[in-house]
Amino acid sequence: MKAAARVYTLLRSRRLAVWLIIAFIVYAALATTLSGDDYSRPYGSSVFIALAALLGASTAACAWERTRAAVRMRGRQGVTQGAVRRLREHPRAVIDVQVGVEDVPVRVSKALRSLHLRVQRYGEVIDARSGIGATIGSPLFHCSLALLFVVIALGQLTRTEGLMGVVAGGAKPDIRESYGVLEAGPLAGELSGRIIAVPRIERSFVANGVQQGVTPYVEIRSPDGAVLASGYAYANHPVRYRSMLVHANDHGLAAVVSVVSPGGSLEQEVLLDYTASGSQVTPNGFAVTGPSGETLATVLLDLPESGDASGSVPSVRVRANSGASSPSQHASIEAVVQQGDSVDLGQGLVLTVGQLTTYARLSVVDDGSVYYIYALFAIAVAGLSIALLSPPREARVLLVGEGTPRLHVDVRHSRGDPHFPARVVEALERAAGAKEDA
Repeated sequence: MKAAARVYTLLRSRRLAVWLIIAFIVYAALATTLSGDDYSRPYGSSVFIALAALLGASTAACAWERTRAAVRMRGRQGVTQGAVRRLREHPRAVIDVQVGVEDVPVRVSKALRSLHLRVQRYGEVIDARSGIGATIGSPLFHCSLALLFVVIALGQLTRTEGLMGVVAGGAKPDIRESYGVLEAGPLAGELSGRIIAVPRIERSFVANGVQQGVTPYVEIRSPDGAVLASGYAYANHPVRYRSMLVHANDHGLAAVVSVVSPGGSLEQEVLLDYTASGSQVTPNGFAVTGPSGETLATVLLDLPESGDASGSVPSVRVRANSGASSPSQHASIEAVVQQGDSVDLGQGLVLTVGQLTTYARLSVVDDGSVYYIYALFAIAVAGLSIALLSPPREARVLLVGEGTPRLHVDVRHSRGDPHFPARVVEALERAAGAKEDA
């Protein structure tokens, strides 16, 4: 128990909380600056997880401390004999009474109420405190932040995030097979099945006076085709529907081809990503399989050696081999074709280029904790506002002496309002007749 008490005392330390917040901010700034577009490594590292867990535990300890203090403050009734003795022997201020003694309690109570304090009389002591808001602001703020860490951690268990390539004018369902890369939390269920469509891709798009470059127009549709949400997706502006967010990740070239064989036909989307220079693309392809699963041909597409990915794409180069082969293997069939052209691959296989266009690589995130996070942020802001605008304040007044009566005053206040004691003393001086009204 002593060890647990020491740990709790350490975690609720304000100094520890401040240093943890500084370390968290510095880490986040460095991770965002140095990691480029790959945030998964710095924010998935054990260092960041440990730092976030420690900050969450510190916040929870502070929330518990503030809540206990608020409950004690709200439940406190009366004034102890020790408090009366301290007020009699060690007051913060002493005010001479210049009015009739019988009028003092009423005048003091009125003066304290003018400072927006709730006044109660306990025997010979008049006790005035700020309202309920002063006790709930800080606990509300800290509890919201503590729950925020919990919700974010639980959200990672049900969250799904993946990259999906959608050809301009095309659409794909939100199912696992549609993703090139998909990360799912251990408690994530089935994907939504909604349709992610890209009716068009603008080669140049301006939003809020800023040039966004190549920008896809994205539609999120229900499984039956009804449009649920739509809009242009660009930096810091995803298309959103409920817990689903669709971000624009990148773009590239695409060829929609079909292969006709004696046993049937196959339609394939071949996505071609730009190289680092942006003037060429990385070759990509697919395998044509037979009825028994055997590989009949391997097809690879890229741009002709004289092609330029930065301009229009009137043609692509098709390279193919019978059976399975690697991209580095010399192609037995090679042809440069345009949209609508066909290539005989042998063995009764005919490849036709149906469409040469562009595609958008979309980052699709489905995180049910998003709304809870927003709600907790709103509650935390409300709690912080209450704590700042209505800090805890308390004043106690004791009438001492009979021949030359005096008011003994004690004031407690939030460190955010250092002028509160002076306002209390001034109001009580007016009430006692020691200072004339302005």
